[in-house]
Amino acid sequence: MKLSNRRAIGLALFGLAFGGLTMVTASECMGDHGPSGVNDWLARPATASALQVPGGGAPAARLHGKGWQVYTCASRTAIGGSAPAYAWSLKAPDAQLFDAAGIPAGVHNAGPTWLSGDGSAVVAIRRAQADAPVAGAVPWLLLEGRAWTGDGVFSHVAFIQRLNTSGGVAPGGGCDASTVNTETRVPYEADYFFYGGPRGPDGPSP
Repeated sequence: MKLSNRRAIGLALFGLAFGGLTMVTASECMGDHGPSGVNDWLARPATASALQVPGGGAPAARLHGKGWQVYTCASRTAIGGSAPAYAWSLKAPDAQLFDAAGIPAGVHNAGPTWLSGDGSAVVAIRRAQADAPVAGAVPWLLLEGRAWTGDGVFSHVAFIQRLNTSGGVAPGGGCDASTVNTETRVPYEADYFFYGGPRGPDGPSP
């Protein structure tokens, strides 16, 4: 399959609900990812109640993120005038986003921001979190869209879930006076589920 065709298929799958494209069109092009595979990929995930999207409904899109959680060694003033405390502080994610066919579909970086290949972007805030069931993995999150750019798939995102995480937890050591203001990058992966919905002046409504 030509790369241009594979990219078109990825955009078709990613735009199933946001762009008005049909499930049949995407699934017919996916080969091994037939109708049942696409339905499984977009099935509403089972999560803790705190991470469930208000209003219910299935996700409109899902992307797999793979990259790094970037941390900065920061100095914090200790209580009572004792010696400063040092700890790794999250600076930003830095990940590439892939569709069900494994085709790059966007990036995830500071904000936190999700930027699609079509130029649209959404910035979200954390609404809830839960510990990951896997040791050493960053928490699962429910996020709510707060700012949008462009006119594309991400300009219609109301809620985002970060699930199925692995890796990404800050190092247990290595942050002290000799390494303050330095950065470290910890590999991680996660699935991001995107939900559409109307947007109001203070953010999307369920």
